[in-house]
Amino acid sequence: MCMTCHHTYAQLWASVEHSELMSEPPVPANLRGCEGCHGPGELHVGPDRKAIVAWADLEVQERATICLPCHEDLGIEEGLWFDRDHSELLGCTECHEVHRPVERTQLLKTEVGKDCSPCHDDLDERAAQGLHHPLYEGSLACSMCHQFHGTEQRNLLRRSQSALCIGCHGRNVPQPENHARKDFRLGHGDDARGKEDTCYTCHDQQEFCNQCHAIDYPHAEEYVMEHGTEAAEFSYTCLNCHQPDYCGMCHDPLPEPFDAIAAQMAADAEDDDL
Repeated sequence: MCMTCHHTYAQLWASVEHSELMSEPPVPANLRGCEGCHGPGELHVGPDRKAIVAWADLEVQERATICLPCHEDLGIEEGLWFDRDHSELLGCTECHEVHRPVERTQLLKTEVGKDCSPCHDDLDERAAQGLHHPLYEGSLACSMCHQFHGTEQRNLLRRSQSALCIGCHGRNVPQPENHARKDFRLGHGDDARGKEDTCYTCHDQQEFCNQCHAIDYPHAEEYVMEHGTEAAEFSYTCLNCHQPDYCGMCHDPLPEPFDAIAAQMAADAEDDDL
C-alpha cells in the first residue's frame, strides 16, 4: 500500500537488510514493513493525512523507543541506553541509515569513529594533554574501546580502562615517578585529588581502589559515630591509614564499645561546665 505513493523510498528500503528482517516472522504482522516504524498506514490514507509517525517530529528518545524492542538481542537494552548521556542527544537514525543501502556494516552512515567527531571535536587536544588515547589514522577506532549503546563502565567503555590498556599494551608499562616515593602509599590521596581521571588511566576504581577503599574517604563529619559498623566489616581497610593503636585513643580498654566512651565523654563535659 505504501509503495503506491512512496515509490522511490520503498524501492530504496527494499534493498536494505532491514526490509527483509521486518517483513517476515517472528515480527508480528502489524509491525511489518513501513508500519513497524511509522504506524498504521490506514490512518495515513484517511481524512487526516498527518496521522502517521513522522520521525522528524519525534524527540530522540521517542525514536529510540521504536527501534530498541527489535534490537535487544544485540545487547542494546533500553535501561542501558536511556541511562546514558548519548540517549539525551542522539536517536538511532543520527548514526544509522534505515531507508537507503550503505556500504558499511550495521547500516552506519559514516565510518566508525568519524561518527563521533562532530560532537567530540576535542579529542586531538585531549590526546595532547594525555587525557585520551591518540586516534592514529587507520589503526584505532572509537568502537575498539567504547560501546556506544550503553555499558556499566564509566565513559561507555567496553571494559575497565586498565583492562583495555593491558589488552593491547600488556602489563609492562612505565611507573609514574611519584609512585616511587616512600610516602606514596599513605600520601597518594593528595596526588589523586582533583586528578582522578589520570589515575583511572591505569587503575580501575571498582576493582583496584576498592581493595583498600571499600569505604568512602575522606570520612564525613558524622562518621565518628557511625564507623563501628563499617570497621567491623572492613577492618582491614582501616589499617591502610591508621596504626593499630589508633583505635585505642577512644576504645581503651578494648573492646569497650564506643557508645560507652561517648557517654563518659559527655558526662565529663557536663562536669567541666559546672
